Formats: sequence, structure tokens, C-alpha cells
Amino acid sequence: MSSSDDTTPRLLQKHCSRCRILKPIDAFNHNSMATDGHNYCCRACQSLYRKAWYNRDPKRERAKAAAYRQQYPELVKASRNKYVQTEHYKARTKELYKKHAVKNREKARLYRQQHLEQVKSTEKKHEQTEKRKAYLKAYRQTKKHKTKMQILWQKYYEKHAERLKARAKVYAQRNAVHIKERTKAYRQANAAHISARTHLYHQAHPEVKVLSENRRRAQKQSAPMNDFTATQWEAMQVAFEYRCAYCHKRRKGKLTQDHITPLSKGGSHTLSNIVPACKSCNSRKHAGPVLQPVQPLLLTLALQR
Repeated sequence: MSSSDDTTPRLLQKHCSRCRILKPIDAFNHNSMATDGHNYCCRACQSLYRKAWYNRDPKRERAKAAAYRQQYPELVKASRNKYVQTEHYKARTKELYKKHAVKNREKARLYRQQHLEQVKSTEKKHEQTEKRKAYLKAYRQTKKHKTKMQILWQKYYEKHAERLKARAKVYAQRNAVHIKERTKAYRQANAAHISARTHLYHQAHPEVKVLSENRRRAQKQSAPMNDFTATQWEAMQVAFEYRCAYCHKRRKGKLTQDHITPLSKGGSHTLSNIVPACKSCNSRKHAGPVLQPVQPLLLTLALQR
């Protein structure tokens, strides 16, 4: 390639004395002894020359390197620390890791099997260091870690749902008093926050508020059964085609839960004692008998199929 074809200025170029190619000055290592401050040959040629020289007598070169490290340990350490911060080192390390990933993992696995006690002891000491504790504390606060743990926990729960539910039920039975006291203390300490959060949720989900109030009212009336759920309520409305059980008018989104046997007279807040009713019919019935016969048992069987 002729110099007339190059767009790089002549002062920023130099001929390599080995490959005889005109290259940018950045392709040459610095050399304070040279007149222009750079080596006579390019980095590529110098690397090939060093490899060839090393291959002539590897034992001699390794001995020379070991002697140099013993003679100048601080200088070698400083040079090493400076090099590991460079982008070249990071890119090279990443490339080598990908290239030998499988081999290195297998090597690490075998080493762990052969030196299990030593590895565990080292890991335990490392976990107790202040540096490690600070790192883990900072990492647990990151969004990446929280998202990762949320996904892992969701997968684990789906896989072991029945076992986790059974264990939670046993724990709740054994520690009922403790859980009640802990919940009470938390509610007292965070009353304002809980109230504000509940208010916002009920504004966004008014139907949930109504169901919650009905369960609360049944609890205060000491109902024999209090197990009516939001899923059952939705299924019941679908079964009645969103119509009042008494006047048969369609009132989608405006139906109320009417207890066939009122709560005040010992009725239960359960599927077999509830029918959907419009506000007008529910008010007329109040705590009296049903306005017209209904068959809650048949409805229960229909919803269970």
C-alpha cells in the first residue's frame, strides 16, 4: 500500500522494520531509547519474535522470569495490579472463560469433591468477613436480586404447593397465640400505613370491600359457618345470570348477598344460605322469611360440578 493512498498524516505513521508495512504509530510500543520514541518493529511482529525466542528454550525463559519475580516482587505486583484494570485484560479473561468454561467447571467440581472439608472451611471463613457481609447486604437490596428471588420462589412454590400449605397450617396451629400477638403489634405500629393502603385498595376494588364487610358482619354475629368466598359469589351470580333471586330483574354489578336464614337468627355465611338479590328485595326481606321459595342445595350441587 503506497503512502499516497493513506489518509493518515505521515508524522503519525511508521514502517515496521520486520514486515515492511507502513502502520499507524499507535501500532508500535514506546521505546525511550529510539529517536522517535517508538520501537523499530510493530507490536504484532514483536509478539511473534518473543514467542519464537521463548520456544527455543522455554526452561531458560521460565527460570529468568522466576528470578525476576523474586528480585522485584513489589514491582511485579504493581505491574500486575495495573494490568488487571485494563480493558484488554478484562476482554481476554472473558474470552478464555467462555472457551474453557466446561473444562474449568469440571475441574472445580473434582477439586471440591477431593477437598470438601477444606473448601467448606474456606467458604465459612470468607462468609464471616466484613467485606463479604457488606457485599451481600448491598446485593440483596438490588432490583436484580429481588426479581431473581421472586421468580425462584414462585417456581418453588408451584412445585411444592401442597407441602408448603400443610407446613404453614401446622405452624399456624402451633403458634396461634404468637401469630396473633405479632399481627396485633404490627397493626398498632403501622396503623396509618395499613389504613391508607386498605383505603386505596377498596377504592380500586369496591366489590372486595363489600365481601370483606359481609364476612366481618358474619363474624360479629357469631355465624356457625363463615366460609363464603369471592369465587363462589361470582359463580353464583353467573348461575343466576346476574338476576335477583326474587324479582328476577337483571342487576349486573348491583346485586347484594341475601342470607336465606338471617345472620341475626343463627344463619351461616356460607354458599348454601346465600342468594343474590337486588337492594330493593333485600331491604324488603330484611330479617323476615324469603320473598319466594329458592333451592340453595341444588345451587350448591350445580356449582360443585
